[in-house]
Amino acid sequence: MARTIIASSPGATLTARSNTPVNTEGVVESVEDVVSLISPYETPFYSMMRKVPANDVVHYWQADDLAAASRTNAKPYGYEPAAANGADFDSSTPAMLQNWTQLQTKTARVSGSMRGVRTYGRGDELDYQIMKRGRELRRDAEATFLADRNGGAGTSTAPGAGFPFAPGGTAPLMTSASYLIRSTCHNYGATGNVTGTAGSAVAPITVTNGTNRALTETILLAAQKAAYDQGGQPNTILCSPYHSQVIANFAYVDPSSASASAARVREIMDNGAGKQELVNVVDIYRSPYGTMAVLQDRFIYGTGGGAEDNEGIVLLLEVDRWHVAQLREMQTEPLAKTGDNTSALVLVEHTLVHEHTGSSACIRDLLTA
Repeated sequence: MARTIIASSPGATLTARSNTPVNTEGVVESVEDVVSLISPYETPFYSMMRKVPANDVVHYWQADDLAAASRTNAKPYGYEPAAANGADFDSSTPAMLQNWTQLQTKTARVSGSMRGVRTYGRGDELDYQIMKRGRELRRDAEATFLADRNGGAGTSTAPGAGFPFAPGGTAPLMTSASYLIRSTCHNYGATGNVTGTAGSAVAPITVTNGTNRALTETILLAAQKAAYDQGGQPNTILCSPYHSQVIANFAYVDPSSASASAARVREIMDNGAGKQELVNVVDIYRSPYGTMAVLQDRFIYGTGGGAEDNEGIVLLLEVDRWHVAQLREMQTEPLAKTGDNTSALVLVEHTLVHEHTGSSACIRDLLTA
């Protein structure tokens, strides 16, 4: 039989709709047994890429190009090359590209008391915190892949004493997606410039910011053509929510304008429930240079505020040419127990690979609002 213990101090009260105080001693609280995470954790770029093993903290891959097509390649009957270095011989070798792996971590720590109490919406508190840290780590990975920067080796606190495996120093950073795209496949604002070789350890990509401008269909087509001319076939436009709306507005023309009669229009259709539905989104963009899905990403450079304001980027990706090389895939490592606390380290050590740097394009110097 359940017992009710009446304390000497007065109990809590709540006010009913009639404003009459109601004694709540012994009343079970009405709390839903679920925890809602409102923070978004979709990571489309990270999720769409395949994962392969890496064997070292510097990951290498090779890329090569065919010789330019020639309209003058004509030889007489019985032709025989005159020398080993003649026009038919190409002694070029594949380029060796690289990226540094980056160690990313999150720590979960829970007191013994917290693991002992009964909680709503979750079982073991440590398991819940590990799950939460894992989602945060995926967001960090997405934001890192879609930053706008070159990577680097980092430094050791004891050079020559085991670097890069000696503890301490500054962390190595992976090169982000935009800096793994060939310089000729960047579209930038006036006074801007992109030079260097994507993925090179000697002369990597260098960016001079240009004048910020609005994203237009003309700019999008120019970037797609740049990758097409390099042999690429971008199939995904990865952009911020704001720029996905800009792309949707490619189909909008002011009805009062002179060109309104020839304009593309937004579709108004019956949604099957007897209601008219206005479609204001572009999921697929098709041009003479190919077909691309439009995919918005909350973590792409230009969405972080501060220094990123009005310096947004849009990426045109040939997705199959990108993958993640993992030195250590996402895992949980128990930490030494300290006092009445239990801790675990959630980590991943990986880098980004663009198999052929001319297969995708980057539009930069974009207004973000």
